[in-house]
Amino acid sequence: MSVEDESIVKQVKSTITRSEGHYQVSIPWNDKKPSLKNNYEMALHRLRNTEKKIEKDPVLKEAYKTTLQKYLNKGYITEVNLNETFNDSEWYIPHFPIVKLDRETTKVRIVFDAAAKTDGLSLNEAIYQGPKLQNELFDVLLRFRSQPIAIMCDIEEMTHV
Repeated sequence: MSVEDESIVKQVKSTITRSEGHYQVSIPWNDKKPSLKNNYEMALHRLRNTEKKIEKDPVLKEAYKTTLQKYLNKGYITEVNLNETFNDSEWYIPHFPIVKLDRETTKVRIVFDAAAKTDGLSLNEAIYQGPKLQNELFDVLLRFRSQPIAIMCDIEEMTHV
């Protein structure tokens, strides 16, 4: 791990707090953070396009609505009040569905698009990426083959927890 990566990990670890049953961590901003502009209009435009798309397919619409409601109930997302005023430091992450109706568990997965740009800059570009913390697939496969019994499972919503 590079010195910069170690510094980012240390910074993130030092900001972890638990509030109302959820963990919160500060975003590791890079030097581009001050230039992020409010992207409400772009996110609203993307939302309207998504709504038009799902309106054509009642099954997709219901699955998308159900998934969003689950995220709302679990506190993963919050609803934006259209009557509130917005300031320049707010950033909204547009989302869209990935549909795989042949799946037994998660048929509709919602992708939050932090790579969406406003004025030529995305949220992904304004934060440090940090080090890759997942194990290499090769190492996982070696460990998998080293024991006589293997256990496999599907961790639902792993990336949203």
